[in-house]
Amino acid sequence: MAPRVLQAAEPELGERVQPELYRSMVEMNTPVCSTLGEVREAVRRSRRSLIEAAGRQGLRIAAAGTHPFSRWRDQRVTDKRRYRNLAEDYQQVFREQIVFGCHVHVGIDDREAAIQTMNRARPWLPVLAALTVNSPYWLGGDTGYASYRTEIWNRWPTAGMPQAFASRAEYDALVSTLMATGSVREPTKLYWDVRPSTKQETLEFRVADVCMGVDEAVMVAGLVRGLAVTCHQAAVAGDPASASRPSSTGTCAPRPGRRRSSSGSPTSAWPSTRP
Repeated sequence: MAPRVLQAAEPELGERVQPELYRSMVEMNTPVCSTLGEVREAVRRSRRSLIEAAGRQGLRIAAAGTHPFSRWRDQRVTDKRRYRNLAEDYQQVFREQIVFGCHVHVGIDDREAAIQTMNRARPWLPVLAALTVNSPYWLGGDTGYASYRTEIWNRWPTAGMPQAFASRAEYDALVSTLMATGSVREPTKLYWDVRPSTKQETLEFRVADVCMGVDEAVMVAGLVRGLAVTCHQAAVAGDPASASRPSSTGTCAPRPGRRRSSSGSPTSAWPSTRP
């Protein structure tokens, strides 16, 4: 189905829309934006074009972190080498990935500064995830989670919170080791919640569900930009990064996917640095 929509949308959107893992998925991206107004216009235009293109094919587009009722057994994999490799390497974990994330890239030219910014952003990732949940349904049922995408996505061996790195050299050494040992085929298979991009000089935040509305998507972009700028400034100033480990960071903050009960709120420990 997606190839039909992509073909219909291509005259207006060009390479701003791409196929994804399953043939029922469409990936949309924006050009480089300098203001949130530009983000809003790019997202609005692309979503409108996709909706209209799908409508001409008798289809509909939905924006969510999971498909509310589709079953993974019914999906057809997009015929690309990267997806065939993933299917071979990860089997059932791969097959169940009917999930959709909202990724935000923030430009940072200095690769060392990007690593130090990532270190300082880590404690805030659960907070960002909790603010952007949009996937309560799975296989036609209510999961009890506000972000069930988070539960599905974290089955990847390389998903979740990255460790803190002393330097870019330490990060590069880890990537080299993982590739040399066959743990990952390429750096893009590091599915951390935040990571340096392998294709451009950006820090890529990947923790949010796909947002239902344009306003929510713009909000995510604004929050991520503010967080990245604040953490970058702290890195340049030499302010120390949090010493929390990935496991303790995830435990101390409220679980972003789980809904609160009416009987009370989860206990939380918030980072001391405020963006």
